[in-house]
Amino acid sequence: MHTADNHLGLEFRNQPLHRDRLKQERMDALARIVEEANARGCHFLVVAGDLFDHVHVPVKLVRDACDLLKRCTGEVLILPGNHDYYEGPESRLWRLVADATIGTHIHLLTEYAPVTFPVEEREVVFYPCHCPSKHGESSLTGWVALEGKSPEALHIGIAHGNVEGLGWDDEGNYFHMGLQDLRSAGVACWLLGHIHTPSPVPGYTGPDMFLMPGSHTPEHVKRTTEGYAWYIEAEGPGAIRCERFRSGRFRFRRHEKSLQGPAHIDTLRRELQHAEVAQTLLDLRLQGRLTEEEMSDLMQLEQSLRDQYLDVALQADILKRIDAGKISAAFPDGSYPNRLLTALSMDPSDGHALQLAYDLITIKES
Repeated sequence: MHTADNHLGLEFRNQPLHRDRLKQERMDALARIVEEANARGCHFLVVAGDLFDHVHVPVKLVRDACDLLKRCTGEVLILPGNHDYYEGPESRLWRLVADATIGTHIHLLTEYAPVTFPVEEREVVFYPCHCPSKHGESSLTGWVALEGKSPEALHIGIAHGNVEGLGWDDEGNYFHMGLQDLRSAGVACWLLGHIHTPSPVPGYTGPDMFLMPGSHTPEHVKRTTEGYAWYIEAEGPGAIRCERFRSGRFRFRRHEKSLQGPAHIDTLRRELQHAEVAQTLLDLRLQGRLTEEEMSDLMQLEQSLRDQYLDVALQADILKRIDAGKISAAFPDGSYPNRLLTALSMDPSDGHALQLAYDLITIKES
């Protein structure tokens, strides 16, 4: 089982109402991965970096995470990523982890050296490439290609950082790994972390087995996936089967809509109905023009959504729909307000000016 970017200890400062639930979800999602690994009889659980959100997380969180990982029946391999980087033997975070896992089957991958395990009369060799800092300009994987490799063993690389073609790192700050370097390393597959979107797509059978599980549960509205881990069966190069396991329960969803009448409101209502609304934090962004009656319908829909969803953040830029009929009903034909508003209504691109003028005149008249 392969996970990464768990970011235990993430504070969720932009979600004060649900902060505690979201923080607990990161631990709960990791527990689901451990349970699934045990249920499938996995030999290994690999954490490919950023188990923790930063190197100063609370001591209790470290101990709770280690206690959780001890429940895994297979070997647990933890690689420091760029958020929970390993600076050396005096690293506070990794001293805490080491103290909490002495004599267990949890292995800290803090050296650039092969780690070998016997599995059913065969050796499995891992090549860990941990991050020594939060930022770095060069890849940390080059040493893997130089290591001698027995053809009878299964060879697997583990690294954390940006990968050419998979993520954005225009300034080269995140241990950028080139495709050719990964391909020439002589391993059957790479178990990677850092990019929070899963890769490749399910069912992929191509030659480059560079597996990114993505974050195990989403952390903000820009992350539209539910959170996953990879379940992997590996025999050797070209003989690897992988299956995504959904580990997250909460999800974020951003929905944008332009509303120009009741039909659009009905469409919006249908679009926002799905089976997991109670676990969804909705970021709703609306614009358009509506009548007062339609605005009332929209407000009722908003309240209904708040009753259903875990949370709703609404940004609305809705203008009053002011047409010729509304103008004539409010102001006599030929009057200055009627002529002014009619002239403004002829320019549909300047709805803000029309609404402002209507509101000011209405206030003056009242």
